[in-house]
Amino acid sequence: MRTSLIPFFIGTVIIYVFGVAWLSVILGDFSKALSLGMLPFLPGDLLKLIARGAGAAAAWKITDSHQPTANTDRPLRGYKL
Repeated sequence: MRTSLIPFFIGTVIIYVFGVAWLSVILGDFSKALSLGMLPFLPGDLLKLIARGAGAAAAWKITDSHQPTANTDRPLRGYKL
């Protein structure tokens, strides 16, 4: 689950950086942009990160368990080795 959380976390940080930066340009105050544009959304985004990480880990487990095994006794059809 940890490796699934890393890209989700990085994406969320990028969204917050650009969103808060633009909001601070509009409002003219960085601390106000931070308190209005980021802090109220942190609890929900934390829950979403955990849910997405767990869902991605579960999806990988499901797809890994349903992978067909390769038959190495015969070459692939249509290919000459």
